[in-house]
Amino acid sequence: MRKLILFLLITIGLASCGCPDNSTPHKYEVGQDIHLKHKSSHSDATITKQLRDGDCNCMYEVSYYSTLNVRRHRVVTEGEIEISDNSGDNGLIDQLKDGVIDVIKEKL
Repeated sequence: MRKLILFLLITIGLASCGCPDNSTPHKYEVGQDIHLKHKSSHSDATITKQLRDGDCNCMYEVSYYSTLNVRRHRVVTEGEIEISDNSGDNGLIDQLKDGVIDVIKEKL
């Protein structure tokens, strides 16, 4: 009887591991350039790996350059990602600097 109970517990435990095939597909691909939300600087990143959390939600490992051009890696959720259009989309600080420079040029 104990062996049967142990066998059932192990079978149920192993059956619940992993995500089902019908889980939500990832929106972003490996190698895609993205823009991280709510980061004023160093917001441009590249997806290096697709991941899943414990509830089978989509997550990504991204790499980006931080202060002093140090390559960093971090795990983010889909809610933290915007698609980078590579058309000169800068972070918030860079946009403010550009706006101040434009105002100064107009005044001169």
